[in-house]
Amino acid sequence: MIINICLNPIEADLNKDKILSFKEACLIGFVLSIDSFSAGIGLGGESAFPYLIIILSFVFELLLSFVGYKLGRKLSTNKKFNLSWLSGIILIVLAILKLV
Repeated sequence: MIINICLNPIEADLNKDKILSFKEACLIGFVLSIDSFSAGIGLGGESAFPYLIIILSFVFELLLSFVGYKLGRKLSTNKKFNLSWLSGIILIVLAILKLV
C-alpha cells in the first residue's frame, strides 16, 4: 500500500470520493515522511552539525511543499491535461537518483 501511494498519490483516497479527508492526508504525510526518517538514521551515524541539518531540512521541506502546492494548483486550473501521474513520476525519478 505504501509503494502504491508513492507511485500514485490518488491511491491514498481510500473511499474514492476525490476529497482528501484528515485520515487520508495523515496517510500521505506518513508515506512521504519515510524518506526523512531514513535520512535521520543516516544523520545520526555521522554528522558535524546535526541540529543545523535538521532545521534546514525542515525549512526546505516546508518551502518546497508550499511551492509544489502552488504550482500544482496553477497547473490544475488548466484542465487540458490530467497531471495526477506527475507526482508519482517525480518520486520514481528521485528514488532512482538516490540509488545511483
